[in-house]
Amino acid sequence: MTATTHEIKLGDKVIALEVTAKAAARVSSYFGGFVPAHNAVREIDLFAYRRIIAVGLDQPLTDDDGLEAAIFAAGPIDIQGSVLKYLDLLVTGGRGSQPADQK
Repeated sequence: MTATTHEIKLGDKVIALEVTAKAAARVSSYFGGFVPAHNAVREIDLFAYRRIIAVGLDQPLTDDDGLEAAIFAAGPIDIQGSVLKYLDLLVTGGRGSQPADQK
């Protein structure tokens, strides 16, 4: 199985987050499941955004990684949908949820 990616635009930069089993496991482990991860993003928790994006980039989270500033500059509310889409891809094994009318 090849890994897919999900692109998120942070300001003038587009980053590609890995959609892998490893990323799914790390997000689930950190938040205690996907529902709490989803809720944290819906609540616009900046640290949750940082954690999820760092996982997708397969990099350790450090205080000087620049993600916090990039997320803030992009506008957390403006990238919320894209981060939620990334979580959707992780929880569905990369397929993404189907709209209700296509199930």
